[in-house]
Amino acid sequence: MRPLLACVLALSFGISGCAISQSGPRQTWQTGFWLWEGYSAIPPWKGDPLDVIFLQVGSMGPRERGQPYWVSAYPGIPANLPPAREYWLVFRYEQQGIPDPEIAPYVADAVTDLRLSAQRQQLKIAGIQLDIDCPTARLHDYARLIHSLREYLPGEYQISITALLDWFREGSGVGEVIREADEFVPQFYDGGGRYGGESVIASKVDGARWGPIFNRFGKRFRVGISTFGRVHNDARYYFGDLSLLDVGSNSAFQVQAARSETNELVLRYRAVRKTKVGYVGYEPGTGFEFVLATPESVSGAVDAVRHMGGQCAGVLFFRWPAAYESLTMFPEEVLQAAGIGSSATRKSQLL
Repeated sequence: MRPLLACVLALSFGISGCAISQSGPRQTWQTGFWLWEGYSAIPPWKGDPLDVIFLQVGSMGPRERGQPYWVSAYPGIPANLPPAREYWLVFRYEQQGIPDPEIAPYVADAVTDLRLSAQRQQLKIAGIQLDIDCPTARLHDYARLIHSLREYLPGEYQISITALLDWFREGSGVGEVIREADEFVPQFYDGGGRYGGESVIASKVDGARWGPIFNRFGKRFRVGISTFGRVHNDARYYFGDLSLLDVGSNSAFQVQAARSETNELVLRYRAVRKTKVGYVGYEPGTGFEFVLATPESVSGAVDAVRHMGGQCAGVLFFRWPAAYESLTMFPEEVLQAAGIGSSATRKSQLL
């Protein structure tokens, strides 16, 4: 963890669908990361090979003014990937909604190019993952899209999907979608929208509640867990380049610390006199709020996932940090908090 963040952690608390049979073999536990953009700034990984990396390789966009959907394979597969036993190619749909099945051949064309790049780098590609924030009411359309896409993909490629927790409410069409996919990944963060509308990121992982819900589909699933942080000001403007150092080193701010339900650290900085951060002025009483993942938030979530059993195949952490990020946990910290240890020397664990 960044040195200042470690200090703050130490000091802060001194300051204040359709039911389907659950039959099938138990899954081998895997621990993985999403690697999201910023490839040119990936810190070198000196640890043992990871189980799995879900690599964002491209984006999809909506049809505009009579033009077809677009699919971009940028940024593609970088040469400096952390070593892993397998990789998945992730495509993100950049708007809320769901594209029509006619986008399928465009995705397949992009996959063909990426497949050749992966072969040159001798990477084991398990399949693709779709990251689409489909409205719950349109899950039937999502199932049609996956069905169409499978006709165009290489036969050995599996299809994974990220999943919003709202999809699993009673009466939704999530069972149709899961039947078409090979696995699904419920995301336990930003549950109320892009930023959740709250001063938290992580959603509580209740294994006793969610395990039966996910296992009833009889399909392999992983669980997405947050390991990143975020900062906003009182106007709910979110900063992508503001660090704890920028605010914590300014004596005009006082800090109050608290923990969320999931053990994330919430730091509220308030100005006690007029001051500036960068070019922006702040009046007394105004300031910033940082929300940060902690070893406790990670370990608690992983423990809850382990109790889901059945078809649960492990956890995915969002995300692998870029070199310039200061609010995302280091992979070494994440693995230690998760109780994983050395991924090269440990044996595969069965749930």
